[in-house]
Amino acid sequence: MKNVVITLLFLMISISATKAQEVHKTTIIIATYSGNSTDGYYFTNDLDQKDIQFAKIEPEALEKYDLNSSTYLNKTFRVAYIIEPEPGNTNPDPKGPKKIIDLTLINEADDE
Repeated sequence: MKNVVITLLFLMISISATKAQEVHKTTIIIATYSGNSTDGYYFTNDLDQKDIQFAKIEPEALEKYDLNSSTYLNKTFRVAYIIEPEPGNTNPDPKGPKKIIDLTLINEADDE
């Protein structure tokens, strides 16, 4: 009986630890940069032409491409992003704030 209780306790702790360490799912899209504001960075998804707002961007991605200048307006990027969970919540809301974690400029000459 003691072994069963110990096994169940170990199993419950393992499941709890796994949930707490849940990794954010990365989504990758091809999108055209359409500008920024104090609310974030805006792209248009090339697949369905829907506008997407990204509330945050990793500093490394912003160092690669200065989206605060007009240089990259209307340029196409491969955008990797995550949806950040609200503080205290491990499951992100699909409509929650999005954060760009990586950007790659797509060479338009490749399309010709």
